[in-house]
Amino acid sequence: MTMQHSTLQLDADALAHNFRQVRKNAPHAKVLSMIKSNAYGHGMLWAANTLKESDGFGVALLSDAIKLREAGIAQKIVLLRGVYNREELELIQEFNIDIVVHTQEQVDLICGEKPAVLNIWLKVNTGMNRLGFQPGEILDIYAKLNKYHIILITHFSSADELQNPLTKKQAEIFNKINIKTEKSLAHSAGILGWKDYHADWVRPGLMLYGVSPFANSTGLEFDLKPVMTWKSSLIAIQKIKKGEAVGYNQTFICPEDISVGVVGVGYGFGYPRHAKNGTPILVNNIQTEIVGRVSMDMLTVNLKSIPNAKIGDEVILWGNGFPIEKVAEHTATSAYELLCNSHI
Repeated sequence: MTMQHSTLQLDADALAHNFRQVRKNAPHAKVLSMIKSNAYGHGMLWAANTLKESDGFGVALLSDAIKLREAGIAQKIVLLRGVYNREELELIQEFNIDIVVHTQEQVDLICGEKPAVLNIWLKVNTGMNRLGFQPGEILDIYAKLNKYHIILITHFSSADELQNPLTKKQAEIFNKINIKTEKSLAHSAGILGWKDYHADWVRPGLMLYGVSPFANSTGLEFDLKPVMTWKSSLIAIQKIKKGEAVGYNQTFICPEDISVGVVGVGYGFGYPRHAKNGTPILVNNIQTEIVGRVSMDMLTVNLKSIPNAKIGDEVILWGNGFPIEKVAEHTATSAYELLCNSHI
């Protein structure tokens, strides 16, 4: 008998619930659900089919947009990085894909080809300084593209910091642009924390998957439910004496005699290698902690508080009943990265 040591469980009801929370928080806005990066590790097609009430979907890759169309997804699909050559533009028209336009080269390409039908999300750089045109350029760019359907869009850089004045400044810059068209500003943090800036379209990502976009909080505080639960099991138990080390490079020295459980998952499966001693984890629904360095396909946990643990017992890395935000706090990373990297 072969034991499966790592499984990802996805909860469609939780994803649908979280979508309803988007609608509840932004009742007057259309919803562009972010399913880029394989829906934050949850499976792009699964997420799209579960989020059928979405008004549209956002992806980073043209290949993903085409996969969605070929799978029968009829809603708006927005290619967030836009178009870069004639061949891509032809495919974008063929599959009826919206594009974000954020460079002069993209404008020249579109104007040079004169496509018959094109939906454009025109990006304004209001302070993120990553993609987009400067506010003073937008009227001229809009004039060149106004034969197409255009939605004006910007991206908040610090909306997860509720006391940071930059979000208000970005919104003020954006709203001064005198173009009568649909507009979009708010991602998950904007939806939950900046209700004055919901505009016509909101773009939820992290909150759809049950995770808070704010530090020192969990999705549960916003009535969000974790969609992904990552489970493993104990594959061995060691009795370790006081003063002995556990794992590579002796990063953990036992302060007393303890039992240490070996869990059948590691950084080769997407668990963060840099998880520190003390990173929380559940064994038999009892919280304990990681001890020693995470290995490629194993990690070790303190079983002092779980004396009856045995090989085969369930381990929850994160998910239902154990928020991923707790793990992120101890691993010097974000829930975004943890979700996107997890796999079996």
